[in-house]
Amino acid sequence: EGDAHHLLASVFSEASDGRCVLGAHGASGWSIREGIKLQLLSSNEKITDVRMTDAVIFIALAFRYVDKWLRGTTSLGEEGIRWRLHVGLPTKAWDNDATTEAFKTVAQAARVLACMPGSVTRVAALKALQMTNQVSRPAVDVFPEFACQLYSYLLSPERGEDLHVLVDVGAG
Repeated sequence: EGDAHHLLASVFSEASDGRCVLGAHGASGWSIREGIKLQLLSSNEKITDVRMTDAVIFIALAFRYVDKWLRGTTSLGEEGIRWRLHVGLPTKAWDNDATTEAFKTVAQAARVLACMPGSVTRVAALKALQMTNQVSRPAVDVFPEFACQLYSYLLSPERGEDLHVLVDVGAG
């Protein structure tokens, strides 16, 4: 909802029964999870499964949402969809191997969770995190956000021939 229909909510809601949905669901019995990426980035210690679980849930919900939208708006024919998940990591954090590996693990677990049958739940997200080492071809990768933004712009039909400035106002 709102003016920017091409953007997804950066929050998810969790019901008391464990079900999770994309966006802020403020009804009784629901809790809203936000600041997901910042929780991963603000930890000075080892990133724990607890911090990773919210990120896994959010990415899996977003993945399912986009998959459902694409299937509803596009004729896929017999080929279907071959997904590859790319997750952006702030450039400053890119130099930290532990953070980069944590984001790769989160992305891999989120893809596993998104492809699992049933509702997205915290229990299922923890199970997906435990399964990441069993995936032979995870089809996920982590890139510096700046490189992703720049690449996206360079391929854009809106790109001009003049001098440019790219400004990213992030969640932090």
